[in-house]
Amino acid sequence: MWARAEELRLLFEQERAQNDQLQTEIQHLRQQFELSLMEKDRLYQSRERVRFIYYYYLL
Repeated sequence: MWARAEELRLLFEQERAQNDQLQTEIQHLRQQFELSLMEKDRLYQSRERVRFIYYYYLL
């Protein structure tokens, strides 16, 4: 009985450690995704400014 309880406790600890690791990885991926979106938005805004200036001077 005690052996089974100890086995379950160890399994629980392993799963908790794995869960913590996965949560950390998810947070890291979210941060990378957010930075990627910000960079794409910055590039889009820059292209739009260049396009506006180009068309403005063509008129």
